[in-house]
Amino acid sequence: MDFPKSVPSVGLVDGKFIDEDAVAGTPGSLIPSAWGNAVTQEILKVIQEAGLEPDEDDNTQLNAAIDQKITEGAVVFATQPEAEAGESSTKAMSPLRVFQAIAKVVAQATESAFGWLKIAAQTQVVAGTDDATAVTPKKLATASQVQVHAAFTAGGTSTALTLTPSPAISAYALNQRFAVKFPVSSGLNPTINVSDKGAKNLKQYDAGGAKISAAFAADQISDVIYDGVDWVLMDQLPSLSLVGVQGSFTNLKGGATGLSAVSTITADELVLESPAGSYMTVRNVNLSPSFANANGLNGLDTGTVQPSSFYDRWVISNGTTVGALFCAYGNLPVMPAGYTFKARVGPVRTDSTANRFPLPFIQSGRRFSYVPKPATNLTAPPQIATGVVAFPSAVGWQGYAPPGAALVVLKIIHAQQAAGWLSNSPDYVYQYTQSVSGNSSEFTLQLAPITASVYWGANSGTAGIPALYLMGWEENL
Repeated sequence: MDFPKSVPSVGLVDGKFIDEDAVAGTPGSLIPSAWGNAVTQEILKVIQEAGLEPDEDDNTQLNAAIDQKITEGAVVFATQPEAEAGESSTKAMSPLRVFQAIAKVVAQATESAFGWLKIAAQTQVVAGTDDATAVTPKKLATASQVQVHAAFTAGGTSTALTLTPSPAISAYALNQRFAVKFPVSSGLNPTINVSDKGAKNLKQYDAGGAKISAAFAADQISDVIYDGVDWVLMDQLPSLSLVGVQGSFTNLKGGATGLSAVSTITADELVLESPAGSYMTVRNVNLSPSFANANGLNGLDTGTVQPSSFYDRWVISNGTTVGALFCAYGNLPVMPAGYTFKARVGPVRTDSTANRFPLPFIQSGRRFSYVPKPATNLTAPPQIATGVVAFPSAVGWQGYAPPGAALVVLKIIHAQQAAGWLSNSPDYVYQYTQSVSGNSSEFTLQLAPITASVYWGANSGTAGIPALYLMGWEENL
């Protein structure tokens, strides 16, 4: 709709109608019928579409029609309850109502509910205590690189360690793993208590695959894994040798006093072997096993001590602890649980009394010598034969030397102006001695026994002379 600008001679001034000016002699604008009809139709159209009946005498109908159209076309906004309910499909939502509707249905996410999460800061990831934020791959990688949730320094003692990881574990579980820095070197049968959930044995594997007590050094860093029973040390100290000779030693010594059930064993170095053929070298050995101890470590392996009997001594280890065992001569020892490494270091002989103490002796390497002393259970050298006998007279030597001896040390004493013979064979004599003055004579001879007997003879005697004594022996170690 516009003014009738296209009608010739319509008389518009500045594009608008003007009145006739009789004084100035100017005509007024023409109002064509087409334009007047068009204006009327425009107005009627609005009135009629508003549902009103056109009334020639009512000049307010156009305004009423416009008001009605505005009312009918107005936007209706939802209230907060309507926005949060989310049920209306005709009402408009302001930005505030949109936020309120989202906040109503989207909450903090949990293990059981969908929701929104805030990204955690690196300090939160490192602390590991927040449970309401999300971790990005980069922050996770950073925390993993420095092992903040898996590497900790242990506390406690060498036998009772503690570990306090953050966050704390709620219970022991299969395959839990920590990198542990040990504050002390290992003691006997160490345990570790993680997050105060109870002490568990700390073990490691030996070369044969058996679990033994763990060995570690102060400031050592190693992984430990829980196998459902024990904590197992994975990065153990290199304590085993690939080759060796069982029983090889440096400065092996020992002995017994004849006054107690104890026998001492010392060595600078001693090589032990496991049934799997692995070797370990133990150093600065200083042990005092006793028949008075209960069966097991540092006592008799099993059974009861018998009088006048030989017992082997063994040095044993579980990879960490070194101890000793007595064992019936000629047998393999019954090892305590967890002990697999062993080496034989030679026998002792018990006396015939109810005490059943070892006879007094000293050991130097493979050599064993009886040491008779007053007021002990051996006051004189062990006598194995006496009397005037012709050579070769067989006499058994195994009563005071073990059957496995590689060498026996014998002493013969015979009368003055007499001869004595001694040999390990009836076919020839190793020694011939004849005294030429007024005192008895004696000589000592080392024999490699061929059988369980040696052969001797003496052609004269008085007051317990001649006599044959066993002074000691040499072992096959």
